[in-house]
Amino acid sequence: MMKNQKTKNPLKLDYKLKDILVLSASSIAGGMLGGMYKENNEVKKNKFKEGVFQLLNAVLPAISVAGMLKLCEKQKRLNCVPGKILAVAGGIVIGMFAAIKSANKIFDPHDIHPDRKIGPKDFIASADDAVSALALGKFPITKTLHLDKALPLAFGYCGYRAGKAE
Repeated sequence: MMKNQKTKNPLKLDYKLKDILVLSASSIAGGMLGGMYKENNEVKKNKFKEGVFQLLNAVLPAISVAGMLKLCEKQKRLNCVPGKILAVAGGIVIGMFAAIKSANKIFDPHDIHPDRKIGPKDFIASADDAVSALALGKFPITKTLHLDKALPLAFGYCGYRAGKAE
């Protein structure tokens, strides 16, 4: 990312959707693989499931927010701060529920086990979605408060959760 943006300072990166997806996927994969080291097969299976869920929960909201923001930019009436805030909030909620539904379909296609529900930890983990959405939306508060600098930390937490799953 730094090479493409021709900067040597990682704190001056300007995150695009592709960068957010790569950063989240690599953090979650690293946490999942690190957590699987020297574990039995049952624990590995659970860590893999949690890793896939964390990946879906990081990727799908970012993609839906990016799509909603594109729609805002194309509609003159919606291309304002309140419109973008609604797009970000809607994109995060839609992406979270899409991630839950997708994970439940992937790991329990015949609906044998009870479905996973969104819990308080998932909303906390979605703080990374809010930060990445603010970075994607180019909100001035993101640069003022340097929220985009927290993206690696937020995705690191998702990787940690994937690696600590039992």
